[in-house]
Amino acid sequence: MTDIEWADERLGFADLVRAAMPAALMLGALAGAVEFGFIGAHMPLALGFDEAVLLGLVTVVLGVVLAGAMLPAAAGIAGRITAGNADTAVALALGLLGGAVAAWHLWPMGSALMDQAGRAPSAAAFFAMPLGVVGVVHVNARYWVRRRSHSASTGGIPLIAALTAGAVLVTAFVSSGRSYGTGMALDTDAPVLLITVDALRRDHVSIYGGGTVSTPSMDELGEQGVVFDNAVTPTPDSVPAHAAIMTGMHPVRTGVLSDGHALHPRHQTLATRLAAEGYATAGFVSSAALQSGSGLQQGFQVYDDDFSPVVRGLRR
Repeated sequence: MTDIEWADERLGFADLVRAAMPAALMLGALAGAVEFGFIGAHMPLALGFDEAVLLGLVTVVLGVVLAGAMLPAAAGIAGRITAGNADTAVALALGLLGGAVAAWHLWPMGSALMDQAGRAPSAAAFFAMPLGVVGVVHVNARYWVRRRSHSASTGGIPLIAALTAGAVLVTAFVSSGRSYGTGMALDTDAPVLLITVDALRRDHVSIYGGGTVSTPSMDELGEQGVVFDNAVTPTPDSVPAHAAIMTGMHPVRTGVLSDGHALHPRHQTLATRLAAEGYATAGFVSSAALQSGSGLQQGFQVYDDDFSPVVRGLRR
């Protein structure tokens, strides 16, 4: 790898990585905090403040790990481009790293938008954003490098650390204090409860006269409501069947024909209608097939599909 002169010294690839590493890790931490802010704003998962802070810290750590893993490649490219000018190499390495981290987060969003009709301009914007991040980080990194005495490791790092901690705490506070429902709800509105059990046989529910199995809670619900003696699902797969329940539409019309398909947002669900009427809507699932990627989370203000035993929300 090309050697780089820095002041009176001569720094190689390893020295460049070492010089940029502290600032790079702080950049990864800030990217993790921003990612946590996005997660907190869009995650339909009810978390306590302590749970949200823990998720935020894990997200920051993962951002640090990502930046550390990407830095050698960024430093190698910067070293070859700017041979002979170490200050510029460090700044460019950090700029390229910022663009790579941004691309890691933004390009999947752009790919998702490409699948939606009329969203190509928005998708193109997501694909182009990392280039702007390269420029912004590079310009600021050059300023920080000039201010350091011999190392790029101290410039701006305390500020970035403070911004990261503040962003995590603010996001945790806001996301854990979220309220559900609206003033449109009426005291006279009847509660709506939907319980589905995957692969449950009819003869294993005692209200249908099922053998030795006793299901007293289901029996009580049946006695207070309506029991259908003849109900047929349009498909035996979990996601298409639930999409049919939630939309009242046949799988052929929704396009959800297997567990590998997802319900499109254009289809209005029962939860969407109830939320529009002022209901507080919540879904709690214990099947991986019904996770938020299935599209069945539409209309639910809380959709608890988390199976993480320690850090809730980690899958996101």
